[in-house]
Amino acid sequence: MENHEKYLPTLLKNSWLADTTNGYEITQSGMISFLVWKQTVDYHSKVGDTLFSNIRLADDEYEGYLEALIRKGYICKIWKAEVNQEVMVSTKTGMEIFESLNFYLDKKKQRSIKRRQDATRIAKGLMKGIVDITTELSKLSSSPSSKKTKGKKKKNKKSYGSNQDFMRWSKI
Repeated sequence: MENHEKYLPTLLKNSWLADTTNGYEITQSGMISFLVWKQTVDYHSKVGDTLFSNIRLADDEYEGYLEALIRKGYICKIWKAEVNQEVMVSTKTGMEIFESLNFYLDKKKQRSIKRRQDATRIAKGLMKGIVDITTELSKLSSSPSSKKTKGKKKKNKKSYGSNQDFMRWSKI
């Protein structure tokens, strides 16, 4: 999923992210919600596994966050016939929201995507410049003022005055 900004308002509204001078940072509530969701649906990510490796929650705190995630529709309970019991899985919305949250946790990935977007923007600017230059060159080469007239050039004759002046000077 590439469009992480789509779920940014939801992450901010749930107070899972905070807009700081250093960019978006995860809050304690966001960290616990992500941990509960991750453990419930068995989701693995490098950043999430590293960040949450030492966090332990009390059972009642875990249950409270789990119930909130179920109420918001990010996790649902389904009956799984293979194991003959009810299991909890992530909804599509829940998966997209928590993948977005995982993206905002991963500063390295954010830098990589920002570099790629900057390079794309620069390449588009260069291509636009090249197109503009070639368009202008083609306009200049096809304009009528730049075409040379074919045929003999007329030589400018110097004017020496009237015919009488010529006659007067030729007698001397």
